[in-house]
Parts: sequence; structure tokens; C-alpha cells
Amino acid sequence: GFIDSHTHFDATIYWDPLLDPMPQHGVTTVVAGNCSLGLAPMRPADRLGQVDVYSYIEDLPAKLLHDSIPWNWETYAEYAQSLSGTRLGANLVTFAGHSQLRCYVMGEAAWERAATPAEIVAMAGELAGALKAGAAGMSFSLFDKDRAGRPVPSCLADDAEMEALCATLGDL
Repeated sequence: GFIDSHTHFDATIYWDPLLDPMPQHGVTTVVAGNCSLGLAPMRPADRLGQVDVYSYIEDLPAKLLHDSIPWNWETYAEYAQSLSGTRLGANLVTFAGHSQLRCYVMGEAAWERAATPAEIVAMAGELAGALKAGAAGMSFSLFDKDRAGRPVPSCLADDAEMEALCATLGDL
């Protein structure tokens, strides 16, 4: 079948696990976690703000996302474990979103500045954990903005951060 390599079905799978109409059109695999976004890793305290960003960028009602997503994870590995029990109408491949990694490690500072060397090491560790748990790679964005017009956190990454994360991708 076909592979749809750029979807934002991260949340859709919870209210439409058949991913209608994708299988009817011959799509057997969808890739989610694109554009530096995703649902993991994410601390419980950050869900409201992160869902607002996802809701705005994807033009989905935030209430639908909050009501549909089970939120029985924090780390990417826990997210992957949660997904493993979900029966879907197509295969699902996910990326670890760079903005999600930055927010998980840096909190609100991810929206304001470049990462410190210690934060870069922590992000690389989170990315390695995600890759070991089944993430296909890492997505990135220099385009998307939140409701207030702020560029998504991945836009604030400097060369040192990108080099470290790309080295992690290369290693794994």
C-alpha cells in the first residue's frame, strides 16, 4: 500500500482509530509527529499549552483534543507503549518532535532562547530514548507559529543543538 509520510494524525487516532478514509484509498501506513510537533514527551503541566499550539496549527478544537487523548504517558517510551495497545486501520509511524523535546527539557524557556550545553545533552538523551522506543526519527520546523505568532521552539535551536541531535540520529 501507500505510505502517507506527512500526517498530523497524532490525536486523530483517538477519535477515529480506523483513520478513515486513508485505508480506503490504499494508504497502509501513516507518519505522524511531523513539523516538530507531537504528543510526547510532554509533562502533565505542559499539556494545556502544548495542546493549544497543536490545536491552533492543525485547526482542531482544543476541547476535542483534551477530551479524546488519554494522556496516560509523559515520556516518549510511555507514549509508544500506550500506542502499542491501540488497534488502528493503518500502520502508524511516529517522529519525535523537536519542539516537544525542547519544551520537555527546557520548559517555557524553549520558546525564548537557545539551549544551554546541559539542556542539549538532556535533549539528546530524550531523543535517544525516543528512538530506542520506536520513533522513526526527529521532525523539525522553521515555519510554524503559535496562536500569539511566536515561532515554534525548534526555530530557536542553534548549530550546537542541531549538531548534537543530528549526531544522536546518526548514532541510532
